[in-house]
Amino acid sequence: MSEAILGVHFSAGPDGKYTADGNVAVVVDGSPVFAVGQERVTRRKYDGGFIESARYALDAVGISISEVKAVAISTFGRPDMIGDPEQAEVERQVRDALGSGPTYQVIPSHHVAHAMSAAAQCPYERALIAVIDNEGSVLGPRVFGDLWRHSLERTSYYLLNGEKLTLVARDHSGPGEVGYGKAYSKVTRYVGFRSYQESGKTMALAAFGDPSRFGALRLFEHGSDGQSRTSLRNSADGLQDLAEFFYDAGYPLPPARRPGERLDPAHIDLAAWCQAELEESVGRRIQALTQEHRVGAVCGAGGVFLNSVMNRKLQDRLNTGDVFVPPSPGDQGLALGAAAWWLWQSSGTLPRWTPQCYLGGQFDDDAIEAELARHPDLNWEKPADHVAEAVRDVAAGRIVGWFQGRSEYGPRALGNRSILANPADPWAREVLNNLVKHREWFRPYAPVAVEDRAGETFDLWSPVPFMMHTAPTRPEAVSALPGGVHVDKSARLQTVSADQNTIFHRLVAKFSDVAGSPAILNTSLNVDGMPIVESPADGIECFRRSPGMDALFLGSIKVTRPGARLP
Repeated sequence: MSEAILGVHFSAGPDGKYTADGNVAVVVDGSPVFAVGQERVTRRKYDGGFIESARYALDAVGISISEVKAVAISTFGRPDMIGDPEQAEVERQVRDALGSGPTYQVIPSHHVAHAMSAAAQCPYERALIAVIDNEGSVLGPRVFGDLWRHSLERTSYYLLNGEKLTLVARDHSGPGEVGYGKAYSKVTRYVGFRSYQESGKTMALAAFGDPSRFGALRLFEHGSDGQSRTSLRNSADGLQDLAEFFYDAGYPLPPARRPGERLDPAHIDLAAWCQAELEESVGRRIQALTQEHRVGAVCGAGGVFLNSVMNRKLQDRLNTGDVFVPPSPGDQGLALGAAAWWLWQSSGTLPRWTPQCYLGGQFDDDAIEAELARHPDLNWEKPADHVAEAVRDVAAGRIVGWFQGRSEYGPRALGNRSILANPADPWAREVLNNLVKHREWFRPYAPVAVEDRAGETFDLWSPVPFMMHTAPTRPEAVSALPGGVHVDKSARLQTVSADQNTIFHRLVAKFSDVAGSPAILNTSLNVDGMPIVESPADGIECFRRSPGMDALFLGSIKVTRPGARLP
């Protein structure tokens, strides 16, 4: 009989309120078979729950909770002590929600769960695993009501050596300290974005700024022991601390920007300064640790490693392509780390999985047609070759939705829940921003190139299958990709191989042949404030809310609007 393990990320804090990024993963006989974020199922952005996604995952795999051997649970903000009453309470809550039968076990450490999500997918036998995020588990007993007042996991470094995973360094863990994730979060909020979950906007905005506005001011200093430290402190508010930090240094900031307000040049420069400080300090610390432990490869986990600009700068600093970031390094990937930890603890063997992102739901044409029957106002047909049809549309300047195969686990759309456009069209970005995605002008879109030819257009250390590293665009190619090159001439690149995604590889290769372009433009199939679509119903809703999207390909079916002319 098969052995099934359910990984659950339980995002509720000590106050019982769910925060964000709930997700689940099912591992059968030691291999991941399904994983999905809660937001994809409930359609609530950043949903921190798990019940609906757990039911969805178990139904997809065809098992009940009584057939699951163990439920491994990752948490945050809880004491890291085995047997702590808070852990027992979490186990009880998850058991009450899902049902009896399996063994329920909480992973004591949030950062160990992150480290395991990277280690299990790490392509190297020996590597430094860096875990950098906002806040993890409480180190020691709970003393204060406010989480930030405690000693916390904020930045942790582990050495992976075969079957062993050993903590070798920890930074920013003292009471009230600020780590890389919290500092970047403060700046993200100060420049007018809602929370740390919108840090990607800060990264995009940074390319337009000038960090020299703040002179030689350092956010993080490094002591003789190599540790990273900052004089920026924490508080319940967080933004006042940031303003005081700059005021005391002789660089008073304008008031914090409210969402939707005009961007002041100082806000843009602040984003650039914070990005530069992050790159420099993380790079310096990791470089020193790789030298100290004589290790040549790095794996990154935690939400800060969603910063693809930082990841590329780390490759440059270490002079190697051996900087691996899994498809879902943030909390959205913790369910997989939880399942890996349980397997490691129960068997004594560290699971090793080929990194993959296509672990979510899949819908055949019968299911798609059944959903389309509920929308008689939409036109639809089955082209003889839906890949070739989509290529012709995009080459002609149309913007299409692309819904194929299994959905992606994690925050990136990597060719199965995507919107595609022609990067050679100088207006593509404007149409996507204003009529399709409804998002800010400064955010770039991702070009996708076939893996074996990407190096002709982009300066690569290694393939970028999960869109986790940016790449400079070669000077001679910049003018050919106005829709896919950022203001700093970098690209938020994805490479695709036939082994990774057969259909998407065929589409990208065929588009290059038909349009004469080295890449196709890819962005997630959603609009601002909407999770990436999971089901055909979600795809149709997104299509209706995006007047600039000319067609939607659901499997082999092409959907258009009433009155639209099918070419």
